[in-house]
Parts: sequence; structure tokens; C-alpha cells
Amino acid sequence: MSAAPLFRALGDETRLQILERVGSDPQRISDIAIGMSISRQGVRKHLNILEDAGLVRLEAIGREVQVTAQPDGLAEGRRLIAQIESRWEERLRRLKAFVENV
Repeated sequence: MSAAPLFRALGDETRLQILERVGSDPQRISDIAIGMSISRQGVRKHLNILEDAGLVRLEAIGREVQVTAQPDGLAEGRRLIAQIESRWEERLRRLKAFVENV
């Protein structure tokens, strides 16, 4: 799976606020929407993006939708960041060696 949907999902302040509200305990959409500057429908649209990125799971329970955080959804992003970090560290080591030998 590409990490692009993950970073796209995390690149929006409203979605970050929603993720903070979900926390470690399942939440109903109506509870997440309380006090937000967007409608319940707006929250649902953001949740769909978060679900597509693998960050939350939505489950219909009766007339409500329960939202559960999926921390494993961050794994691909962590892997990609570690890979990029490793490449940059190697480049910086080579640059340092070059500068010290000049």
C-alpha cells in the first residue's frame, strides 16, 4: 500500500483534530462532532478519508457509527520515514567524510 493516502489524510488540521478526539477509546461520530466547527456530515467526510488511509475503522451500530483508531495504519508511514531518514543519514556521512578529506 502506498503511504500517500496516509500523508494526505494527516496533512489536514481537521483530520488531526478528529484523530485526537478518537484517541484510544471508540467514539460515536456524533460525539466527535461536538464542539467542532464543522457539521456531523463534514466530520463523516473526513472520517471516510481517515478510514481510506487505514487510520480509523467505522462500524455501524444501530443508527450510530462507531469510530475506532487503527494505530497500525501508521506503520507504512513509519517505514517510509525510516527509509528516507536512513538514506539522508548515509548522504550526510558521505558529505562529512568528503569535507573532512578536502
